[in-house]
Amino acid sequence: MSQVTAAEKSIIFLPSPFPRAFQTPGKPQEPPAMTDTSAPPLPDGYELSTDPARLDVERVHRWLSTDAYWAIGRSREKQERAIAGSINFGVYEGASGDQVAYARVVTDRCTFAWLCDVYVDPSVRGSSVGTALVAALRAHLEPFGVRRTMR
Repeated sequence: MSQVTAAEKSIIFLPSPFPRAFQTPGKPQEPPAMTDTSAPPLPDGYELSTDPARLDVERVHRWLSTDAYWAIGRSREKQERAIAGSINFGVYEGASGDQVAYARVVTDRCTFAWLCDVYVDPSVRGSSVGTALVAALRAHLEPFGVRRTMR
């Protein structure tokens, strides 16, 4: 019987998120590809843009710094730097042009993307704007070959 070292005792083995069929000892496997490609379109009357000049930065800052638990108190300067270093997505009401949702992605445009600061104005929550925003964002990243998006 071999002795278990202190280092071995400190290793925590978590269950795999993949079914046993995808686990082959000694050989890492990719999870199965997503097959649901039916992304919902934006509801009528809304439009999406990745143009950073179109963002209502004041509104985005207010939403995040006062109503998003992960960004409470974030400074305007920090928000502007985050916007500058990201691919930004805004959803706008077609008639008024007012921004109603926001999301940004930090990515190397090759292997990795981090979806962050997703916010939908309370007045349009439940109308599928957020779902369509994230679907459009994923479609935007697809040509880069990004296979994993962290949320």
